[in-house]
Amino acid sequence: MNLIGKRFGKLIVLQMIKHNKAFCMCDCGTKKIILKTSLTRKKRPTLSCGCIHKEDLIKRNTTHGLSKTRGYKTWLNMMKRCYDPNCSSFEDYGLEGIKVAKCWHNVETFLKDMGQPKPKMELDRIDCDHGYSPWNCRWATKKQNQLNRINTRWVIYEGEEMCAMDCAKLLNIPYSSFLYKLNNNNGRLPCTEIMAKLQN
Repeated sequence: MNLIGKRFGKLIVLQMIKHNKAFCMCDCGTKKIILKTSLTRKKRPTLSCGCIHKEDLIKRNTTHGLSKTRGYKTWLNMMKRCYDPNCSSFEDYGLEGIKVAKCWHNVETFLKDMGQPKPKMELDRIDCDHGYSPWNCRWATKKQNQLNRINTRWVIYEGEEMCAMDCAKLLNIPYSSFLYKLNNNNGRLPCTEIMAKLQN
């Protein structure tokens, strides 16, 4: 059955790919490839790119009087990163398989577990290989959050491992210059070698 031009909820089929996949556009503007059987099945068919689920979540979680709090805004940004294809961070979170524990799809449960953040505190995943959950999240400072990222650079300083940014500050070296030399010396050098290289 050719589905081109047909509508399924918020989705319109633009093109068929082989015999079992449909290239669709959602009313929200997102384009997505969806299995033909997911569109045509009678029980729980796919009716959007995922934005209906996001809209329902937001609707269910805006009757609590929390929408102006920092905790709510943090929760909303977390959900968007993981489930909204239009979010600028979705590629680094949702597309990478980072999910939010089902119990945290309710903002009140999230705030019951985490509490409201103190000023300048951010939501941080303790283990970056796992998603957002009560057992893998904490409120952390911006610096703690940055140090916990997968792409944080580390060096050996006097036999001890430390992040590249802190090492550059300690040596009073511009971070950009420090990284340039670091990238050209296999990334992990004793402090004395780093200083010698930078002085040349």
